[in-house]
Amino acid sequence: KDLTVVDPSNNVEFFFLRPKDIAIYVGSGELDLGITGRDLAHESDAPVAERLSLGFGSSTFRYAAPAGTDWTVSDLAGQRIATA
Repeated sequence: KDLTVVDPSNNVEFFFLRPKDIAIYVGSGELDLGITGRDLAHESDAPVAERLSLGFGSSTFRYAAPAGTDWTVSDLAGQRIATA
């Protein structure tokens, strides 16, 4: 099963990972951005910072980026992004 999808028109790679692994990959710098639950990011002890509350569903989903980084949605072009 392929766990990677490439969007060549926007130069973005998407990686489908276990939710508990997303913050670890982002915190280590292997991925540029991840979408996961706040609880999973917190439990991972990875050095990530919440950047945006998505505001949908009964759960709260968050974007995570390495601590100390600033970005906007337009900065996502060409990045490697994890989701579950």
